[in-house]
Amino acid sequence: MDIRVTRAKIELMLTSPFWGSLATRLELKDWDGDTFATNGKYLFCPDPKYYENWTFSHLVFVIAHETWHCAGGHLFRMKDKDHFTWNVATDLATNFLLQRNNFQLAPGGLNDPEYNEMTAEKIYQLLVNDN
Repeated sequence: MDIRVTRAKIELMLTSPFWGSLATRLELKDWDGDTFATNGKYLFCPDPKYYENWTFSHLVFVIAHETWHCAGGHLFRMKDKDHFTWNVATDLATNFLLQRNNFQLAPGGLNDPEYNEMTAEKIYQLLVNDN
């Protein structure tokens, strides 16, 4: 496990107690994927080359981001929705919320003002209707 990710999780616990207390429930785990991810139990961390140019703030953001997928019930609210489209919708809703709470969006993070202040379900419906 990359020590920077562990330190970012600790930083989140120290500076943002709400987000940090939620993050404590996720165990960090290396994986072969090409992004950070969660299944509600683990926060899966990709090869450090994926985020080698990220700032420390970006790492803190991504931990809060993955944590909110769990706390926001995104894993359970998906139901029979298309996985890719639901993931985009939840990422847009989550990233807006985190930026509103002064987190710095990580590189590649989805951000579209058109969907600000919408629920993931509303964003999902708009995305489905656009296709």
